[in-house]
Amino acid sequence: MERLQIPYPYTSKRGLCLLNNFGAKLTEEWFYQHCGTSALEMIELLNSQFYYELDSALLNAERKKCYQSMIHTVEEIQEIAEIARANYGKVPILLHLVVKVRLCKQLSRF
Repeated sequence: MERLQIPYPYTSKRGLCLLNNFGAKLTEEWFYQHCGTSALEMIELLNSQFYYELDSALLNAERKKCYQSMIHTVEEIQEIAEIARANYGKVPILLHLVVKVRLCKQLSRF
């Protein structure tokens, strides 16, 4: 299955800034290559690849705060929302995907 590619310019800059605040120095290219990886997996990957000692609980909590502060910018993508509504109660993960895709699309406008 091909990986869904979504532009992340705003989220990557925020994510990179957050990681920089914790001492992780990364390129946008590396960050883009690993978008879609769960936050905890990415922190583990950073620690193992670059020998960081990032506190996954603390960094993940800060990441959540960062994204919560942007949640008000999320708007519905009508086409995806229709699919989600049609599959409500049948495919639970679909709604999560819709929200994630929409958030990324919204934030890519910045």
